[in-house]
Amino acid sequence: DGNLRPNAEDGSVEAYLAPPYASNHASSLERLPDGTLVAAWFSGDEGEGSSGCAIVVARLPPATERWTAAATVSKRDGYANQNPVLFYDANVLHLYHSQQPADAGPTNKSETESAVWHMSSLDGGRTWTNATPWWTSPGAFPRNKLLRLPDGDFLFPLQNSSFSNPAFNDSNYAIVGRGTDLDDATSWTFEPIIGSAGLIQ
Repeated sequence: DGNLRPNAEDGSVEAYLAPPYASNHASSLERLPDGTLVAAWFSGDEGEGSSGCAIVVARLPPATERWTAAATVSKRDGYANQNPVLFYDANVLHLYHSQQPADAGPTNKSETESAVWHMSSLDGGRTWTNATPWWTSPGAFPRNKLLRLPDGDFLFPLQNSSFSNPAFNDSNYAIVGRGTDLDDATSWTFEPIIGSAGLIQ
């Protein structure tokens, strides 16, 4: 129901968020300057990689005791949206996620066609722009929250699941992106992490 409940055992506060679809995974959390907590995760009727697997968002405004109902913010029939990453900077809440063709067979090769998509919100996650392609290198997935460097650049932990790079034994591997434009990856550089083959979960 989204209500906050104290945990008497460890002193924490917890809540059970009601998801809009049956299968749920890979959450991302961001705290806004006004104290609002925003959560994003992927949710679908048939699980990871299925058609219509969507990115959903819920909010916990400051001084409230209940999360908002999760809203679907990015969904595309025939495709699976996964691995959301939230990042707030300069009054804009950014949301990155993967998008791949839905798996149509017993062997999921659609990850090899994944790309990173981007959307943003100017009102703390209440409303969002339409998702658009951000980095379209085949097999690209967001992996973790962005970091701001002292020089103003951003680092973005990513992964590649194209399974087609001999330098990484045709396995998945980690990548770090570096750039300044959070809306457009055209000017970014992307460096594979040596020794990361097969370590992506």
